[in-house]
Amino acid sequence: MLGNSGLKVSPLCLGTMTFGTGAGWSADEATSKAIFDNYLEQGGNFVDTAVSYTNGMSETLLGVRTSKQLLTNLEALTVELSPEQLQELDQISAIEPGFPHDFLALVRSSAIDGGTVMTA
Repeated sequence: MLGNSGLKVSPLCLGTMTFGTGAGWSADEATSKAIFDNYLEQGGNFVDTAVSYTNGMSETLLGVRTSKQLLTNLEALTVELSPEQLQELDQISAIEPGFPHDFLALVRSSAIDGGTVMTA
């Protein structure tokens, strides 16, 4: 399970930062494909990727290559979360904006006069 979301994912996530030769020190396309295919054959369904990994090659290599893969990816769109689960996800993923937002929240300006902040 992914947290308390109800979403069933593999207990191990496949990291793909080294997929593709875009970084000059990573796995070539054939090796990346072999690793990915083995992971899928073992039932894996949780992959970490980012456009910045090997200059975008990671995501290119992970793209849909078969109709089965496409259907599996589309199944992820059918996940439905209850209002309670959505609320919990909102709470645990809330971003603390930090400076300058916290500072501005302290200063309740009602007017700016000649560059001087007037507080209420």
